[in-house]
Amino acid sequence: MDTWARRAGQGALFDWAVGNALLPPTSNNEGIQKVDRTTVVELATIAVQYQEVEARMDEADAGLNPLGLARD
Repeated sequence: MDTWARRAGQGALFDWAVGNALLPPTSNNEGIQKVDRTTVVELATIAVQYQEVEARMDEADAGLNPLGLARD
């Protein structure tokens, strides 16, 4: 699980960094042509999903199984 979490975390970081590097901070266009960091909600979704991976890894480190139940 540790390897999986590391790979997922690195993938999320790379996806987020590339998305921010490719998109301009703001855009002067209107309507469907307005594509910038404020209109692409997937950048925030990447961060939220990474937080989920980190939470599952923290649960595993605490000795909980994937369902969140204790060992016993």
